[in-house]
Amino acid sequence: MIQRIYQHAKEEGWLEPGNCVVDLFGGVSLGALDAMLMGCMHVSVELEPRFHQLAQANLAFWQRKYGHLQGYGKAILIQGDSRNLVALLQAQAECCIASTPFGASLESTDSCFNSKARAG
Repeated sequence: MIQRIYQHAKEEGWLEPGNCVVDLFGGVSLGALDAMLMGCMHVSVELEPRFHQLAQANLAFWQRKYGHLQGYGKAILIQGDSRNLVALLQAQAECCIASTPFGASLESTDSCFNSKARAG
């Protein structure tokens, strides 16, 4: 899913190489790979220490595997609560991407709202 989100952001012109992307629900930082392959700076915020450690391992692996590629981006991992995002961030971001684990619960049953949202 996160690959489709990044691709959509790129196609819409919301995201381009050199931009900073913030992922509010970083998890094991799977979204970082897509961002870095696009040449972006990825800032991942994760609350759970276990997932933060797994994210560190993933980034180290990807750096070894893809770090030699020209234009490969960078990543910053922050262990913390994304509800305190302003206090956690030290940089300005051009894009904020999140693939929430509870996304389906955010779908509205309000048909008027849904028709307006689809209309853009």
